[in-house]
Amino acid sequence: MDTVHRIRKRMKELGYIQKDLILYLEENQSTVSKWISTNEAIRNDIPNTILQKIAIFLETTTDYLLGNDDFPVVKKDSQIEIKKNEDYNITIKNDDIDLDLILVKTYDDVYASAGFGNELISDIAPKKQYFERSFLQNIYGVENFKDLEMIRVIGDSMLPLINDGEYILLEKKTKPKNGNIVIAIVNDELYVKKYVVTDPFNGYCRLESLNSDYTHIEVDTKEKVNLLNILGIVRSKTKVY
Repeated sequence: MDTVHRIRKRMKELGYIQKDLILYLEENQSTVSKWISTNEAIRNDIPNTILQKIAIFLETTTDYLLGNDDFPVVKKDSQIEIKKNEDYNITIKNDDIDLDLILVKTYDDVYASAGFGNELISDIAPKKQYFERSFLQNIYGVENFKDLEMIRVIGDSMLPLINDGEYILLEKKTKPKNGNIVIAIVNDELYVKKYVVTDPFNGYCRLESLNSDYTHIEVDTKEKVNLLNILGIVRSKTKVY
Protein backbone atom coordinates (compact mmCIF):
# COMPACT_ATOMS: atom_id res chain seq x y z
CA MET A 1 0.00 0.00 0.00
CA ASP A 2 1.56 3.32 -1.06
CA THR A 3 1.55 6.62 0.85
CA VAL A 4 -1.55 8.04 -0.83
CA HIS A 5 -3.60 4.93 -0.09
CA ARG A 6 -2.43 4.97 3.54
CA ILE A 7 -3.46 8.63 3.84
CA ARG A 8 -6.88 7.89 2.35
CA LYS A 9 -7.32 4.79 4.54
CA ARG A 10 -6.44 6.73 7.67
CA MET A 11 -8.78 9.61 6.72
CA LYS A 12 -11.62 7.14 6.32
CA GLU A 13 -10.84 5.55 9.70
CA LEU A 14 -11.06 8.94 11.39
CA GLY A 15 -14.10 10.10 9.44
CA TYR A 16 -12.34 12.89 7.54
CA ILE A 17 -13.03 14.06 4.00
CA GLN A 18 -10.69 15.88 1.64
CA LYS A 19 -12.15 19.26 2.60
CA ASP A 20 -11.05 18.71 6.21
CA LEU A 21 -7.49 18.08 5.08
CA ILE A 22 -7.51 21.16 2.83
CA LEU A 23 -8.66 23.38 5.70
CA TYR A 24 -6.04 21.94 8.04
CA LEU A 25 -3.15 22.34 5.60
CA GLU A 26 -4.32 25.80 4.47
CA GLU A 27 -3.59 24.88 0.87
CA ASN A 28 -5.78 25.23 -2.21
CA GLN A 29 -8.00 22.37 -3.36
CA SER A 30 -6.12 21.73 -6.60
CA THR A 31 -2.78 21.33 -4.81
CA VAL A 32 -4.11 18.91 -2.18
CA SER A 33 -6.07 16.93 -4.77
CA LYS A 34 -2.90 16.31 -6.77
CA TRP A 35 -1.00 15.27 -3.65
CA ILE A 36 -3.50 12.56 -2.68
CA SER A 37 -4.78 11.58 -6.12
CA THR A 38 -4.99 7.85 -6.83
CA ASN A 39 -4.23 8.67 -10.47
CA GLU A 40 -0.45 8.47 -10.73
CA ALA A 41 -0.47 10.37 -14.03
CA ILE A 42 -1.55 13.61 -12.32
CA ARG A 43 -0.22 12.98 -8.82
CA ASN A 44 2.40 15.35 -7.38
CA ASP A 45 4.94 14.35 -4.73
CA ILE A 46 4.03 15.46 -1.20
CA PRO A 47 6.74 17.71 0.31
CA ASN A 48 8.28 16.36 3.52
CA THR A 49 7.03 19.25 5.65
CA ILE A 50 3.48 18.71 4.36
CA LEU A 51 3.70 14.96 4.99
CA GLN A 52 4.68 15.68 8.59
CA LYS A 53 1.62 17.92 8.98
CA ILE A 54 -0.63 15.27 7.42
CA ALA A 55 0.74 12.69 9.86
CA ILE A 56 -0.15 14.95 12.79
CA PHE A 57 -3.61 15.61 11.39
CA LEU A 58 -4.20 11.88 10.99
CA GLU A 59 -2.80 11.09 14.45
CA THR A 60 -0.11 8.87 13.02
CA THR A 61 3.54 8.96 11.95
CA THR A 62 5.34 9.66 8.71
CA ASP A 63 6.86 6.18 9.01
CA TYR A 64 3.38 4.69 8.78
CA LEU A 65 2.40 6.89 5.84
CA LEU A 66 5.64 6.00 4.02
CA GLY A 67 5.14 2.28 4.60
CA ASN A 68 8.01 1.88 7.05
CA ASP A 69 5.67 1.00 9.92
CA ASP A 70 2.40 -0.96 9.88
CA PHE A 71 1.03 0.61 13.07
CA PRO A 72 -0.96 3.79 12.36
CA VAL A 73 -1.51 4.87 15.97
CA VAL A 74 1.11 7.22 17.39
CA LYS A 75 2.82 5.93 20.50
CA LYS A 76 2.63 8.35 23.43
CA ASP A 77 6.37 8.59 23.86
CA SER A 78 6.83 9.59 20.22
CA GLN A 79 3.96 12.06 20.00
CA ILE A 80 4.68 14.85 17.55
CA GLU A 81 3.91 18.40 18.57
CA ILE A 82 3.05 21.08 16.05
CA LYS A 83 2.77 24.74 16.94
CA LYS A 84 1.96 27.68 14.71
CA ASN A 85 2.63 31.22 15.90
CA GLU A 86 1.04 34.49 14.87
CA ASP A 87 3.50 34.84 11.96
CA TYR A 88 2.38 31.45 10.56
CA ASN A 89 5.78 29.92 11.28
CA ILE A 90 5.67 26.29 12.40
CA THR A 91 7.52 24.24 15.00
CA ILE A 92 7.43 20.45 14.65
CA LYS A 93 8.88 18.33 17.46
CA ASN A 94 9.18 14.80 18.77
CA ASP A 95 12.03 12.56 19.90
CA ASP A 96 13.51 12.46 16.41
CA ILE A 97 12.35 15.76 14.89
CA ASP A 98 13.03 19.35 15.87
CA LEU A 99 12.12 21.63 13.00
CA ASP A 100 11.60 25.38 13.13
CA LEU A 101 9.95 26.22 9.82
CA ILE A 102 9.69 29.78 8.52
CA LEU A 103 6.99 30.91 6.12
CA VAL A 104 8.19 32.48 2.86
CA LYS A 105 5.42 33.96 0.71
CA THR A 106 6.16 33.42 -2.98
CA TYR A 107 4.60 35.68 -5.60
CA ASP A 108 4.61 34.46 -9.18
CA ASP A 109 3.10 37.67 -10.53
CA VAL A 110 5.10 40.36 -8.71
CA TYR A 111 8.19 41.56 -10.53
CA ALA A 112 10.96 43.87 -9.35
CA SER A 113 12.59 45.64 -12.23
CA ALA A 114 16.31 45.47 -12.77
CA GLY A 115 15.80 48.09 -15.45
CA PHE A 116 13.32 50.93 -15.60
CA GLY A 117 10.81 50.09 -12.89
CA ASN A 118 7.73 47.94 -12.58
CA GLU A 119 4.36 48.47 -10.92
CA LEU A 120 3.79 46.79 -7.57
CA ILE A 121 0.72 44.71 -8.36
CA SER A 122 -0.39 41.25 -7.25
CA ASP A 123 -3.59 39.68 -8.54
CA ILE A 124 -3.24 36.31 -6.84
CA ALA A 125 -2.55 35.10 -3.32
CA PRO A 126 1.05 34.09 -2.65
CA LYS A 127 2.14 30.48 -2.41
CA LYS A 128 3.17 29.36 1.05
CA GLN A 129 6.59 27.76 1.26
CA TYR A 130 8.43 26.76 4.41
CA PHE A 131 12.19 26.76 5.01
CA GLU A 132 14.15 25.69 8.07
CA ARG A 133 15.19 28.66 10.20
CA SER A 134 18.78 27.40 10.46
CA PHE A 135 19.03 27.16 6.66
CA LEU A 136 17.79 30.71 6.13
CA GLN A 137 20.03 32.01 8.89
CA ASN A 138 23.26 30.14 8.15
CA ILE A 139 23.14 29.96 4.34
CA TYR A 140 21.33 33.18 3.40
CA GLY A 141 22.16 35.34 6.43
CA VAL A 142 18.53 36.16 7.21
CA GLU A 143 18.16 38.14 10.44
CA ASN A 144 14.48 39.12 10.46
CA PHE A 145 12.19 36.12 9.96
CA LYS A 146 8.95 38.08 9.68
CA ASP A 147 7.44 38.88 6.27
CA LEU A 148 9.92 36.98 4.10
CA GLU A 149 8.88 37.02 0.46
CA MET A 150 10.08 35.74 -2.90
CA ILE A 151 9.40 37.75 -6.05
CA ARG A 152 10.80 37.69 -9.57
CA VAL A 153 13.21 40.02 -11.32
CA ILE A 154 12.80 41.33 -14.85
CA GLY A 155 15.50 43.13 -16.77
CA ASP A 156 19.27 42.96 -16.90
CA SER A 157 20.51 46.06 -15.07
CA MET A 158 21.77 43.91 -12.16
CA LEU A 159 23.88 41.61 -14.31
CA PRO A 160 26.03 39.71 -13.62
CA LEU A 161 24.69 39.33 -10.06
CA ILE A 162 20.99 38.81 -10.81
CA ASN A 163 19.66 37.45 -14.08
CA ASP A 164 16.39 38.22 -15.79
CA GLY A 165 13.64 35.88 -14.54
CA GLU A 166 15.34 34.80 -11.31
CA TYR A 167 13.52 34.76 -7.99
CA ILE A 168 14.93 36.76 -5.10
CA LEU A 169 14.41 36.25 -1.37
CA LEU A 170 13.37 39.53 0.22
CA GLU A 171 13.89 40.21 3.92
CA LYS A 172 11.42 42.99 4.64
CA LYS A 173 11.48 45.59 7.41
CA THR A 174 15.25 45.38 7.75
CA LYS A 175 17.25 48.59 7.62
CA PRO A 176 19.71 48.39 4.70
CA LYS A 177 23.45 48.78 5.11
CA ASN A 178 25.74 50.44 2.63
CA GLY A 179 26.31 48.05 -0.28
CA ASN A 180 23.20 45.90 0.28
CA ILE A 181 21.05 44.87 -2.67
CA VAL A 182 17.59 46.23 -1.91
CA ILE A 183 14.05 46.31 -3.19
CA ALA A 184 12.84 49.89 -3.34
CA ILE A 185 9.72 51.71 -4.44
CA VAL A 186 10.47 54.87 -6.40
CA ASN A 187 7.57 56.82 -7.91
CA ASP A 188 5.24 53.86 -7.28
CA GLU A 189 7.49 51.47 -9.20
CA LEU A 190 9.42 48.52 -7.85
CA TYR A 191 13.19 48.29 -8.35
CA VAL A 192 16.03 45.98 -7.33
CA LYS A 193 19.24 47.99 -6.95
CA LYS A 194 22.45 48.31 -4.95
CA TYR A 195 22.05 50.70 -2.02
CA VAL A 196 24.94 53.17 -1.68
CA VAL A 197 24.97 55.83 1.04
CA THR A 198 26.09 59.22 -0.31
CA ASP A 199 25.20 61.52 2.61
CA PRO A 200 24.37 59.73 5.88
CA PHE A 201 23.52 62.97 7.68
CA ASN A 202 20.72 63.87 5.30
CA GLY A 203 19.73 60.31 4.40
CA TYR A 204 20.83 60.68 0.78
CA CYS A 205 21.69 57.59 -1.20
CA ARG A 206 22.14 56.21 -4.69
CA LEU A 207 20.37 53.17 -6.10
CA GLU A 208 22.93 51.69 -8.42
CA SER A 209 22.61 49.38 -11.40
CA LEU A 210 25.46 46.87 -11.75
CA ASN A 211 25.15 46.87 -15.53
CA SER A 212 26.94 49.93 -16.92
CA ASP A 213 24.33 50.26 -19.67
CA TYR A 214 21.88 51.61 -17.09
CA THR A 215 21.88 54.86 -15.12
CA HIS A 216 21.65 55.08 -11.35
CA ILE A 217 18.82 56.59 -9.34
CA GLU A 218 20.00 59.50 -7.24
CA VAL A 219 18.16 60.22 -3.99
CA ASP A 220 19.74 63.58 -3.25
CA THR A 221 16.98 65.87 -1.98
CA LYS A 222 14.73 65.80 1.07
CA GLU A 223 11.72 65.38 -1.19
CA LYS A 224 13.25 62.31 -2.85
CA VAL A 225 14.18 60.87 0.54
CA ASN A 226 10.60 61.25 1.73
CA LEU A 227 9.27 59.54 -1.41
CA LEU A 228 11.74 56.63 -1.26
CA ASN A 229 10.42 53.42 0.28
CA ILE A 230 12.95 50.64 0.78
CA LEU A 231 10.96 47.46 1.36
CA GLY A 232 13.90 45.34 2.45
CA ILE A 233 17.13 43.68 1.42
CA VAL A 234 17.78 40.81 -0.98
CA ARG A 235 19.21 37.77 0.78
CA SER A 236 19.44 35.28 -2.09
CA LYS A 237 18.45 34.51 -5.65
CA THR A 238 17.32 31.32 -7.34
CA LYS A 239 16.30 30.17 -10.78
CA VAL A 240 13.09 28.16 -11.03
CA TYR A 241 13.14 25.54 -13.79
